[in-house]
Amino acid sequence: MNLLAINGIDFLITAIIIWGGISGFFRGLFRQVANFFVLYIATVLALQYYRPLARCLLGSSASAGMGANILIFISIVIFIYLFLGLVISDLLQTYGDQRSLSLRGLAELGGMSIGFIHASLGASLMLILLSISLRESWWQWEEARQMLLTELNHSALASLFINYLMQASAALQPWLPGGLPPLLANPL
Repeated sequence: MNLLAINGIDFLITAIIIWGGISGFFRGLFRQVANFFVLYIATVLALQYYRPLARCLLGSSASAGMGANILIFISIVIFIYLFLGLVISDLLQTYGDQRSLSLRGLAELGGMSIGFIHASLGASLMLILLSISLRESWWQWEEARQMLLTELNHSALASLFINYLMQASAALQPWLPGGLPPLLANPL
């Protein structure tokens, strides 16, 4: 990979991955696994309910555009993630983290590993949602959309991470009887 070919999106992906590893190291394995589980539940629920919620909010006769679907999907993920995250955090404070000093190093390294995976999935999902949102016109912001589209198309890491999420999404399919929704089925 040519270091000069790295653009802003590549730097953002790299920063997200580094942040995920560092935060995972300080949180530890148990908290990271709990956090990962919460993200998984939030994503499954958002994938199941973003279309019915869009129909409910926008009216049954109106067909929600991709932009509205993305906003509703992100809102559901954030709401459930924050709510369940607070519940898990409260449980951990009530019952303690139960980390012994002898296993602390293992818990930190395990947390860092899960943090990398968690951040990779987050970066991949962000790239897919960005890719989908760049398909539609941004009216007064068309110049910014074109700049982002160029950055995304010339990113050395973006296609790797989008393909990574497509492989990881196979873990979601057992809970989605209709298969992957259009939001994730064909992101490119």
